[in-house]
Amino acid sequence: MKRPGAGTLEDEADAGGDILFLEASVLVEHRQSAAILLNRFKGTEMRTPGIMQPTCLQRHLGGASALLGRYDDAKKYYQEAIKVCREMPFRPELALSRLQLAELLLEHYPRRRKKPLSTWTSP
Repeated sequence: MKRPGAGTLEDEADAGGDILFLEASVLVEHRQSAAILLNRFKGTEMRTPGIMQPTCLQRHLGGASALLGRYDDAKKYYQEAIKVCREMPFRPELALSRLQLAELLLEHYPRRRKKPLSTWTSP
């Protein structure tokens, strides 16, 4: 993340590579990298980096938001990931998106504990 312009509009690095870095930064809980990459992809129309890298960007943005304590944003990203994955259809990412949304709701929305359980039964 020390490359010039990382996470800015001037950043010309490969988006696919940065999505992998975003996923890795969430997995190892590197908040600074997650924040930079979340900023880079915020508001993008991109949904997936393509056939060679099957993943859903919104799921990773949800993970980064949750890591940074932005739980409402994380919930929105996970809901968007679920919508995108249903439309494609993209079943592995749909399952991961539902799981991560359920974990987020159980952990950070204690008043809505029944909602994550019903998420699994929806078609």
